[in-house]
Amino acid sequence: FAGRVRVYRYNGTSWNIYGNYIEGTIENEYLGLSVKINSEGNKFILGGLNKARVYHYNGSSWIQQGIDITGGSNSYHIVSIDSEGNIIAVGEPKFAANTGIVRIFDYDGSEWNEIGSITGNNIGEYFGGIVELSDDGTKLAITSGLFKDPTSYKNIGSYNGKVTVYNYNGSSWNTYGDIINGSSGDLLGLSLALNSNGNTLVIGSPGNSN
Repeated sequence: FAGRVRVYRYNGTSWNIYGNYIEGTIENEYLGLSVKINSEGNKFILGGLNKARVYHYNGSSWIQQGIDITGGSNSYHIVSIDSEGNIIAVGEPKFAANTGIVRIFDYDGSEWNEIGSITGNNIGEYFGGIVELSDDGTKLAITSGLFKDPTSYKNIGSYNGKVTVYNYNGSSWNTYGDIINGSSGDLLGLSLALNSNGNTLVIGSPGNSN
């Protein structure tokens, strides 16, 4: 369970390995637990246990961009990246007794700088179980209430689920519209997709039986 990430590119007829593998180095690192790629396909972010990491393609191989984004002990990192690959969101749903936190970073050409963080409100909320950035990195959708644990491959949490969208005004992240709440057992937000401008949101509720 160290983990591995592979990138493929289509050549017109088949999918071929594109650049080098990214390998986990320690047992139970779960590297590749969460992955997202930018629009051009030359940068991607991956998450694992206690870390997130961004890579860019230099023409022949994938090179790490900046240093690891690290978090608390036994904290899984759930990730998203904007269209250009210079803004990232990193969710840690098991942060602070499973309260959860999402941190947002901007790349200045040499390092990642935190431009905000959003914390869950309650112990056991698992805030940041799924994170999705808009193309320009100013809107961010976040799932709370549940999280897919890689050690058991089971969903943990309240099983209801909740999705909140935030907007960045240049200095802070503020709630954007109403909070969307699931009903009992809905698993609302277990899958989540945000369109390019951040104004249309698709939310899966695989536990709903109505």
